[in-house]
Amino acid sequence: MAALLGAVSVITTATDVQGKPALDTLAKQWGMLPLPRERVKEANKAFLAGERVVIYTEWDLQLADEKGIEVLPLARHTEHQSGFPVYVTSREYSQFSSQGVCLCPPCLSAGIGCKRGVSAEEILGALEEALKRSGRNRDGLTTLASHEIKGDEGGLWEAAGRWKLPLVFYSTEVLKEIHEQHPYLADSNFVRERTGVGGVCETAALAAAAEGKLVLSKMKIGRVTVALAEAGLLWSESGQAIRRI
Repeated sequence: MAALLGAVSVITTATDVQGKPALDTLAKQWGMLPLPRERVKEANKAFLAGERVVIYTEWDLQLADEKGIEVLPLARHTEHQSGFPVYVTSREYSQFSSQGVCLCPPCLSAGIGCKRGVSAEEILGALEEALKRSGRNRDGLTTLASHEIKGDEGGLWEAAGRWKLPLVFYSTEVLKEIHEQHPYLADSNFVRERTGVGGVCETAALAAAAEGKLVLSKMKIGRVTVALAEAGLLWSESGQAIRRI
C-alpha cells in the first residue's frame, strides 16, 4: 500500500505511540528471552493501562527511570504484591506465579565428562536431568564444555548439534587452575591420572561461565557426568554489562 500511495510505511505499536515501555523491547535490550512468549502481550497491556509492573530479578539491570516499573530482588517474589510480575532468572517458570512472565538470561554453561564412545542420547538425557534437578531453564543454556582430550568424542559433537549449542574444550592447564582456585570442587585421582586435573565437568562449566558459580555440582548418570554453572557477568544486546546480584 505504501508503494502504491508513494508513502513511507511506519510500523509501530500501542506502547510506542503512547510512550510506554514494552517488555519485549526491554528483553531485547538485555539480551534475554521472554517466557512464555504469549504472555508478553499481557505485560504490555499492563504498561498501557498504567498498572504496576514488578520486576523480580537476580540480575542488576540497566533500567531507566520508567514509570510504573518497580524492581525488587527475586527472593521477594513470595511476598504478597499487587501488579504484573516479571521474573528475571534462569530458573524454571513453574517455580513462580501462574501469572506473569520470565525473562531468561543466556547465562548457563554445562560441563561434561564422559566415557569413550558415549552416545548423544546419553549426554542429552544427562543434561535434561541436570536441568531438572537444578530447576533451571534449558533456554538459559548457552554452552557445552569439556576437556580437550574429549575433542574427538562424536557423541559430544552430535549432542551439541542437536541442541544448537557451541561446544568448547579446555586444556589441562586451564582446568587445573580453576580447580586450584575452588578447593571445594570434586577431586578424583582416577580422573587426574587420565586428564591431569582432578575433575572435568565442574571445572569446564566454570571455565565457560564468566565470573560463574556452580548451580549444580557434579552429577553422574550412567557414563556421563554433568555440572552446571551460571555466569556472574553478561553483556546485553545494547552493549551494557549486566551482573548477577
